[in-house]
Amino acid sequence: MKYLKIVSLLFITSLTYSMTVSENLLDEDLDTFERMPTRDYEIDLAYLGSKSPLRFSRLNGFQLQYTFISEPFSWLLHFSSQSIIISEATALTGSFDADDEFLSVTEVGVGLRKTSFLINDFISSKNITDELSAIGVYGLASTDVLEDTLAGFGLVASYGLKWQFSTNWSLKAKLSYHVHSLEYATDTTDVEATASWINTNLGIALSF
Repeated sequence: MKYLKIVSLLFITSLTYSMTVSENLLDEDLDTFERMPTRDYEIDLAYLGSKSPLRFSRLNGFQLQYTFISEPFSWLLHFSSQSIIISEATALTGSFDADDEFLSVTEVGVGLRKTSFLINDFISSKNITDELSAIGVYGLASTDVLEDTLAGFGLVASYGLKWQFSTNWSLKAKLSYHVHSLEYATDTTDVEATASWINTNLGIALSF
């Protein structure tokens, strides 16, 4: 839990810094950056994959988010389901091959998202923005080699780019860091594990 608190603090600090800098950019450069059309909601669906192209078969999944757009932060609802090789996410060991067995993880949660124009320091385009998000989640993890489902709270922190290619549609590319404190108990066994991994996130979003 101490590890989760440290990670949470780091990303809250990052989000706050992003808000301050991006608001200053908007105040100073309104002639350069044009605001996107005002929208109230956004739905985005994404494919989740491994951070390494050579290890793509070791992590696969999908993510669905529903965002209530507002300033300076937007609220979002989060759901994801993914399968990841056990050795990629945890240090669990036993009478099984951690490099072959998969851990199936389902996440539900709520969080905050901040859209900024920091990326425009490097890419001058009114249609490209960057997004930071921090989401508190409850996770369920199961595998064929454990007796029961592991469960616990965690955090998903993401940074990515958004390309608005039409009035209502956009494409997104993100990196997400997941960390969970998981446990389960039976009459004879108590199992606790910390699961963490990084995944890529490629998706499409509809705002309305």
